[in-house]
Amino acid sequence: MLRIIRTKSSWVEAQKRIKNPLILLLFLIATLSVAYSCRPQFHQGEAIYLKQCSNCHGVDGEGLRSLYPPLKDADYLFENSQYLPCIIRYGIKDTIVVEGKVYAMPMTGFPKISEVDMTNLVNYILAEFTSKNVVLGLSEVKNQLEQCN
Repeated sequence: MLRIIRTKSSWVEAQKRIKNPLILLLFLIATLSVAYSCRPQFHQGEAIYLKQCSNCHGVDGEGLRSLYPPLKDADYLFENSQYLPCIIRYGIKDTIVVEGKVYAMPMTGFPKISEVDMTNLVNYILAEFTSKNVVLGLSEVKNQLEQCN
């Protein structure tokens, strides 16, 4: 009987115990699928991102050369995540520095996005492109939007 292996040393032990490569492969697939299924899924936020944001920031958050900054593992997003609803709603007019690179292209805001869609989008961006393990509720996003200057 196999049990789920959670630590690196346990994984090495499992490799030693499991001699058949096919069983090892199946074990790895099962472990990865369990880990993936435990991660929150934000399908509505993903759909909004793909429709509204990916043309500039890329499907995988890689940005577009020197024009639009990356989101994936970006220091700016990590350090300014509490302002993300405001940035999405009102855009950015100022020059920003992301990963040491200057971006001067203004970002258009989405002033008509609903608070529910905003919540879904923010949660998708934070889950997909940062290491932050946080899920914001609708009331938290509303509070953040009220704080926009």
